[in-house]
Amino acid sequence: MSQRFRVALSFPGEHRNFVAAVAEQLSAALGRERVLYDAYYEAEFARPDLDVYLQRLYFDESELLVVFLSAEYEKKEWCGPEWRAIRDLIKKRKTDSVMPMRFDMTEIPGLFSIDGDVWLRNRTPAEVADLILKRIGWVAPPPPQRIAVSRLLRSANRLFGREARLAQLAAAWTERKIRVLTLVAWGGVGKTSLVAKFADTLAAQQFDGADYFDWSFYSQGSSDASNASADPFVDAALRFLGDVATADSKASAWDKGSQLAKLLATRRALLVLDGLEPLQHPPGPLAGELKDPVIIALLRGLAQRNAGLCLVTTRERVADLERWEDGGAVQQWKLEHLSTAAGVQLLESLGVNGSAVEMAKAVDEVQGHSLALNLLGRYLKAMHRSDVRQRMMVSPDNGQLQGDHAFRTIAMYERWFERERGRQELDDDPNLLDHPLAT
Repeated sequence: MSQRFRVALSFPGEHRNFVAAVAEQLSAALGRERVLYDAYYEAEFARPDLDVYLQRLYFDESELLVVFLSAEYEKKEWCGPEWRAIRDLIKKRKTDSVMPMRFDMTEIPGLFSIDGDVWLRNRTPAEVADLILKRIGWVAPPPPQRIAVSRLLRSANRLFGREARLAQLAAAWTERKIRVLTLVAWGGVGKTSLVAKFADTLAAQQFDGADYFDWSFYSQGSSDASNASADPFVDAALRFLGDVATADSKASAWDKGSQLAKLLATRRALLVLDGLEPLQHPPGPLAGELKDPVIIALLRGLAQRNAGLCLVTTRERVADLERWEDGGAVQQWKLEHLSTAAGVQLLESLGVNGSAVEMAKAVDEVQGHSLALNLLGRYLKAMHRSDVRQRMMVSPDNGQLQGDHAFRTIAMYERWFERERGRQELDDDPNLLDHPLAT
């Protein structure tokens, strides 16, 4: 039959405040009913035979007796019955059941200088409780799994030509060698769709028991880049992981980012940071460097230690992570445009028809840009009975900037919408044509 108490605490009243804090730490781990600390059993201890009763609890009903020794302990009347039980355990060679701790070097009858003990000077109650829990072999239960509702926006329903990248993401997750993985490509290439598809695959497996949290920074696009901030993100992420105290504190942004990295370092989680570019410097002398202290502290911390995987999507390489790339803990992958075959599949899935040659030309003309193909296919279906030959209605000039193909198609939509429903309705609702490329 198991004993009633995992741990029993014997101490002089002069050190009650310290021992009470140790008892609270132990109770948080074991449950108050498994810790023998007198203040927890005031009603039970109101009895005339308490000395005999205590000896039985300490000797027969406790797995480990932790005795806090000091000059006061040896003199206290009520420490006597407890110490007698402890001495009897020592006499019977049940020393595994006794854990001496010392506030000072007072000589205690029954103990010798060669006996081992824990020196309490400069130790906190939490540190002492940890030592006691280690002594009884207590293992902390895993924290409950946390899965956040996804915030990822504008992801495609189906992917074409991304099988290899999905397999590489799956390998990165299962092999646990990569701590931070960045997908780099211009807008509309399909970064968010790829990450969302990967997350959906893991969701079907309950994320293998890991946590999941994502955040999209697209709402803080380039039009407001000077004011972009990770403060809402770190507040939500800290609360998601249960650290409300830090979220509500006046700690600096750097300290909050560091704390978030520490929390993620101890638990397996998939963290997705989508569209990070508003928090990076644009092309130029500082291209790709992070501007926000929350994200700097977080990514640097995760690059050094991470029990899970952090996935970042961005238009610029994250310059702050390059120092960790040589060891493989951080990798930055360039996401390629779709191949001709994959682009043709995408157009066909949208109902576009035409000869193999014309379909291939349509893909090559937009250089396999995923968003441009999506917009083109929907436009042809809506306006030209899905005939791929009518694609030339979209300005045929080859764009020189990333995303030009998609912008031209959006412009064609705008002209069509203006004809069909009037300019006033378009002006009244600018979100009708909203897309991450436009931010």
